[in-house]
Amino acid sequence: MYCNMCGVENPNDSNYCKECGANLQGKDSNKQSVLDVNSNSDRELFAKAANLFRGIEAVGGKIYFYDNRLIFKSHSFNIQTGETTIYYSDIVLVEKVRTGIVPNGMLVTLRNGAKHRFVLWNRSEAINFLNSKIV
Repeated sequence: MYCNMCGVENPNDSNYCKECGANLQGKDSNKQSVLDVNSNSDRELFAKAANLFRGIEAVGGKIYFYDNRLIFKSHSFNIQTGETTIYYSDIVLVEKVRTGIVPNGMLVTLRNGAKHRFVLWNRSEAINFLNSKIV
């Protein structure tokens, strides 16, 4: 089982991630209830094709940007599949990074210290949007 917060592989019977401590068995009930109550404010704003590094694998998929969070959804043909959800309230820093020789990386750092490294074209649009959401 892979952690949705940091991408580290954990034993299938784990309740919490051994790397970042995220709950592996379900979503934070407080955040879920806020989304349920305010479902009209959680609409998809835009999406971008992207890769998310999970360990050494650059998992191909798409990032969906919503009012309150972003969700990376992998393509089904990747070795590692599934979704990674990042709430904007958990983000402390969004910055440009190099991924190899091409300057198309974006690093998202969370309050718990977890880091998510994405590869996407026109990263400035995503970085500017996320920086506008940081509280």
